Amino acid sequence: MRQKWTIEKARGVFGGEGFKLLSNIYKSIVIKLDCICPKGHTCSISLGNFLNGTRCRTCSNKKIGDRKRVDPTLIRRAFESEGYTLLSEYKSNRQKLEFICPQGHTHTITWTKWKQGRRCGKCYDLLYR
Repeated sequence: MRQKWTIEKARGVFGGEGFKLLSNIYKSIVIKLDCICPKGHTCSISLGNFLNGTRCRTCSNKKIGDRKRVDPTLIRRAFESEGYTLLSEYKSNRQKLEFICPQGHTHTITWTKWKQGRRCGKCYDLLYR
């Protein structure tokens, strides 16, 4: 038999994770409830999503953003340290960065492929094909 949820039970679930539930009316497990996360951000999460692990979007984005963002200066230095001239500004890891290699070829590469050790595709073609 399904559990009958009430605003008091929902408040207990949110409170158990350090959230303060602001909503005073519970309608359904899929309707968003206003709350404040333990770090003070106001957010809206349905009880169903909360039970499935969804938490404060602001906190989640900060964690993801802090982990994935790369300093564009670091990337520029990496290229320059090997004699390459970076022509593009880094925005994301999927972006192709345009550069000029030490041999004068203009080419593109993603930061991920650069970190894997790949370099100028035109130089590679001349050496190995």
